[in-house]
Amino acid sequence: MDYLKRYAATTRHKVDMELADRFDWQIRKDGEKPIKQQMATARRAATTMTTLLRDFTHLPDSQAQQLQQSAKTLRTLADSLESLARFAKGYHAFYKAELQREHDARLDKLASERWGNNTVAIEFEWALIAELQTLDGRRALALWMHSQGRHTDTPAENFHSPFPSWTLLGLNKKREAANFLDQAIQRESRHTTIGFGSRHCHVGTIDYEQYLAARKAAAAQAQNLVHKLTHQATH
Repeated sequence: MDYLKRYAATTRHKVDMELADRFDWQIRKDGEKPIKQQMATARRAATTMTTLLRDFTHLPDSQAQQLQQSAKTLRTLADSLESLARFAKGYHAFYKAELQREHDARLDKLASERWGNNTVAIEFEWALIAELQTLDGRRALALWMHSQGRHTDTPAENFHSPFPSWTLLGLNKKREAANFLDQAIQRESRHTTIGFGSRHCHVGTIDYEQYLAARKAAAAQAQNLVHKLTHQATH
């Protein structure tokens, strides 16, 4: 997605687009800071060239003209960079806002496709993701995978969940669960590594989906049993 062209079409700042394109990645990453640094460098170099012309009064005309042209080129570059720095400040803010907007849209789409308005499903998955942030939760996942005959040579304490190690706050469970799932999808992996003399298993989203299905089935079975026992007790 060409963020640069999209921003250029919305701003009143006019710049050399070829120059802006050269700085595109740096602007998106660091804003106007690297441009201001180069602008200052260009101006210092132009001043140095001018000083040389004053100090070396006996230079041949051809060399003096070269220094004059170099100083002029550097001042022109500095002016272009000054204009680009103003453009870059707005562009950097635009880029960050666009990333956030795209991120939010991606989470909304994921949540809608996965749960719709099913608050029970949202609560269940949020709780499972929160559980996998704990040692006991990851151990339960490991033991389940062992029961499926997978990674039985890896100790249960060496299993790592597919989710980043962040704390879930529970303020917006739908958005939090969607964000964790999105992160897991972005960094999809399922592999084993050898570290400090023992094996480690990094669980991928495919295994997580299977574990989620197994936990849902177990929860449904437990709920059915409770209903059955409650029904028997009241009759």
